[in-house]
Amino acid sequence: MILAGSPSFRYFECMRVLLVLGAVFLVQGAWAQPVGQLKIDSVTRLIQQYYNQKNINALYDLGGAKFKAAIDPQKFNQATGGLYQQAGQLTAFQFETVTNQVAKYKATFSKAVLALLVGLDSTNKLETFALVPYEKELPPKTRPVPTNNPLKTVLDKKVDSLVAPFMKKGNTVGMALGILEQGNTHVYGYGETARDNQLLPDGHTLFEIGSITKTFTATLLAWFVQQGAIQLNDPVNKYLPDSIARLEYNGKPITIASLANHTSGLPRLPANFSVNHDPSNPYRDYTNEQLFSFLAHSKLTREPGAQYEYSNLAMGLLGMILERVSGKSYEQLLRDVIWQPLQMNHTRISLEGNDSAQFALGYDKNLQAVHSWEFQCMAGAGAIRSCVNDLLLYAKAQVSAGNTVLSKAIQLTHEQSFASGQHKMGLGWHIFTVKGKNYIAHDGQTGGYSGSMIVDPSTGNAVVILTNASAGPGQLSFELLQTLEQK
Repeated sequence: MILAGSPSFRYFECMRVLLVLGAVFLVQGAWAQPVGQLKIDSVTRLIQQYYNQKNINALYDLGGAKFKAAIDPQKFNQATGGLYQQAGQLTAFQFETVTNQVAKYKATFSKAVLALLVGLDSTNKLETFALVPYEKELPPKTRPVPTNNPLKTVLDKKVDSLVAPFMKKGNTVGMALGILEQGNTHVYGYGETARDNQLLPDGHTLFEIGSITKTFTATLLAWFVQQGAIQLNDPVNKYLPDSIARLEYNGKPITIASLANHTSGLPRLPANFSVNHDPSNPYRDYTNEQLFSFLAHSKLTREPGAQYEYSNLAMGLLGMILERVSGKSYEQLLRDVIWQPLQMNHTRISLEGNDSAQFALGYDKNLQAVHSWEFQCMAGAGAIRSCVNDLLLYAKAQVSAGNTVLSKAIQLTHEQSFASGQHKMGLGWHIFTVKGKNYIAHDGQTGGYSGSMIVDPSTGNAVVILTNASAGPGQLSFELLQTLEQK
């Protein structure tokens, strides 16, 4: 499955970060209790049997108390049905490793290969059940990872204690890390901008930021709301060609707000997305005309606003609508409304002049260099290239009070617009709560880049991580933010 970004919707238990990857689904409790590997294998065989039989009730009943507390039967049924549609039957599984009593299997489906994680509680019921993109384990690096971290301050040393192990993983190349702490910024570089070039990433190094772009799209929306040019409860058809039939279910239309909080009922990607596309650059050739054609024949399966479903299509459509409202390109809107006012002078979609020299080379999960991604009509889902210095300016804007239209728009994106179970959304931003404190965050991933941005509005602290490889830094970003609170 092709993603403009793999979101990390975080919920917490026993102060441990758990990732719910939008690629499939994840149910995971606290660390599983020690059990025999044979027992885990036996339960995994039952998972295969019930899944292939589409016996979702029996599959759900394999779960223990924490499993069932994390996801209700209806949502599990929907997630499993979606998985079956996308991946097909589970034809084989092969044990690979076990970590903290959670077994990892290479799971071969008829349409995909995924990693299956299985862990049991003390009653031999499922406590961890995860299907995530499969990545072949690469051997860790044996040589020290280059860095400009001076290791002088307490913060320097704590950062290195968390980042160095992450960068020793076999599927990492380079990282630029930015920290905002009580108004002060700290920038660190690790690894290389391209394998074996001996050039450290720094605050000016450009990376694809993937789905972090969605927070910018939502900010543009909120800016138009502040200007009175668009309303959150407007039906999307108000801004689409007349040839597109009313997008609704049971008389309830898709609204502008539901595009921005992933409750529109639109799928992750349009059904005609894969027609004539290049897997190495999947969004490049998808046009407005193709998207309008898909929408003209779309039929929703549930009411908009009722259920969370991460959608690159929805955010891409929102960006297109804002272009139609303004008469400007998405990139020009970003430049006029956000980048220039915040002095984000190195952020862009289209590379210019000497940008290529600052653009880190991206690598896939096998450490093969990959093509950068270009976008047409769905740029609002994940097209931005930026650097840590600019994203720290963006982070400052998230925690700075002000009476400008842009300041008010940013604050509007933080307001909760949807909540159900583990999913809480502002506009564009994911909201999660730990010990009564709200954080806003978004991760991003393209073919060769991964990033994470997390902000604590109550303290004004933030962490930005940009990398040029597949290893997702979402958990690392939260651990670094926690470090600032513990100082």
